[in-house]
Amino acid sequence: MSFKKETQVLIGGKVITLSGYESEEYMQKVAMYINSKMNELTAQDGYGKLSRDMVGILLALNVADDLLKLKSEMQNVQLEIDDKDKQLYNLKHDLVDSQIRKDTNASEIIDLEKKIAVLEKIIEEKDSELNEYINTFDK
Repeated sequence: MSFKKETQVLIGGKVITLSGYESEEYMQKVAMYINSKMNELTAQDGYGKLSRDMVGILLALNVADDLLKLKSEMQNVQLEIDDKDKQLYNLKHDLVDSQIRKDTNASEIIDLEKKIAVLEKIIEEKDSELNEYINTFDK
């Protein structure tokens, strides 16, 4: 079982203590992400005129926007993965079918080669009989 950890981070120029089960490194990354989003807001014209509540709302909207875009991208990637899995399944199925046909054809070839050998032997025998028959007339 993991234990809760406390980590001090710097967000918006203020030291804040975060508590959670994640690593300190992860919590620092979260703080860095929030700081980068705050920096994006502060770089915009009219930022100084916004109330603290409005800044918080805009920050939450930006984070939610990033989250929803990532979820959408993740769904698209999952659809691609599912499609590739389906294609792979079909290719494997085709490969198995081809292998079965190859094995069947190989078996049929062996059977036909055996029949050819038998027929060649019969031809030799008949040819020999024919030659003997012809030789009896030539004498």
